[in-house]
Amino acid sequence: MSLNFIQVILVLIVSFLAGMEGILDEFHFHQPVIACTLIGLVTGNLAPCLI
Repeated sequence: MSLNFIQVILVLIVSFLAGMEGILDEFHFHQPVIACTLIGLVTGNLAPCLI
């Protein structure tokens, strides 16, 4: 699987939000179901990320 530059930036943004939400606990981005779903949407592999 190869990611383009925009996908890499989006994965970094999602991971940053998940890391910050682990501390702030406001939007629950740090929950695995939500974080994996967002990463799956960004990378285009939604089904494997949900499993």
